[in-house]
Amino acid sequence: MILSRIEKAKGIIEGTKTPIGEISEMVWYASPVHFSRLFKARTGISMQECRRRARK
Repeated sequence: MILSRIEKAKGIIEGTKTPIGEISEMVWYASPVHFSRLFKARTGISMQECRRRARK
């Protein structure tokens, strides 16, 4: 369940300019801070870094 939310978030991060704070709501997490920490713990990179890498 968590991995599917992270994968969905990665798709949104890489394919849109949606603000990072809104993405957590889109994948059903109430706390953007908690989801950001979870994302980094599971992927090894922050959501911001993920977006930077996708733009290159």
